[in-house]
Order: sequence, then C-alpha cells, then structure tokens
Amino acid sequence: MLGKASDLSGFAAQVASEGYTGAVLLGMGGSSLAPEVLSRTFAVAEGALHLRICDSTDPAAVRATEAAVDLERTLFIVSSKSGGTTETASFHAYFYDRVRERLGGAQAGRHSSPSPTPTPRCTTKPWRRTFAPSF
Repeated sequence: MLGKASDLSGFAAQVASEGYTGAVLLGMGGSSLAPEVLSRTFAVAEGALHLRICDSTDPAAVRATEAAVDLERTLFIVSSKSGGTTETASFHAYFYDRVRERLGGAQAGRHSSPSPTPTPRCTTKPWRRTFAPSF
C-alpha cells in the first residue's frame, strides 16, 4: 500500500475539502480490527475525518452508528477481504438506503446502486472510489 499512500492522502484531502467530516468503515473481523486498533491508538489529525467502525450486526449498534454521524457529511468505506461477507454487504445496503433517503429526489439518482457482488467503480459521492490493494 506504500505505493498508494499519495493517492490515499490526496483522496482524504479531497473529501475533507468537499465538506465530509467523518468516515464509517463497514466491515467484519479482519477487515475492521486493524482500523479499529489504529483509530483507538492515534488521535484524529487536524483536518482529518473522524473514523467510526461499524462491525456489529446488533441492530442497536448499527442504529447507534447511524445516529452518531451526519449522513450527508460521512464517507462510507465498505471493507471486505473476500468481497462476499454477508454482514458487510448488509451494512452497505443499509447505509446506502439511509443516505439515499436523506438525499432524496434527483440527488439520489446520482449514486450507484449497491451491487450484490463487489465491483470496483468510480462514482459520485458517497460511493465514489474503490482502492483495491494488490498483494
């Protein structure tokens, strides 16, 4: 990922400049553990997005994540090693629907719809870009 560091930093700066204030990582197990440890270990840098992790299928935890963020100013990061994790796909569908409901009308049509199988794509916010590491 070192080769992608510049792209990732640029992307983070771009979304912050567009008014995003937070990010929610949607993932389970290994896809969420390292980000959770790092977010608890390091303070949020000035001007950076505040990161939350959604990795519990408990409906109350999912609703608490939703209540804690401004859906219009939050970047959602769908993280799945296999690309087929049911829980992560469910998080994606849930938050996609919430953002779409919030934006409503003509705005909602600008966003790509969730796909049953993950496909890298570049679209308009909030489902805008996929960074796939090559190992």
